[in-house]
Amino acid sequence: MSQSIEVRPLTQRIGAEIHGVDLTRPLSAAQVAQIAQALTDHLVVFFRDQPLERAAQMRLGEYFGELIRHPGAPGLPDYPLVVA
Repeated sequence: MSQSIEVRPLTQRIGAEIHGVDLTRPLSAAQVAQIAQALTDHLVVFFRDQPLERAAQMRLGEYFGELIRHPGAPGLPDYPLVVA
């Protein structure tokens, strides 16, 4: 199984779509590094057609650092760190 993802730039200056990763499953260190690099290179990344449950959404965020409560927006009742 390949751990490589595909990054498709959306414009010359900002944004990219990321393909070849299933965010409903835990990611490898290589995948996290590739996503982090795409975010650094393109500033904004999009994952199309990823049916994320709240736990998977939180897991994705935790790959990039400690999650904190948003000071200006209430979180969800069962997931206070997730703003809908």
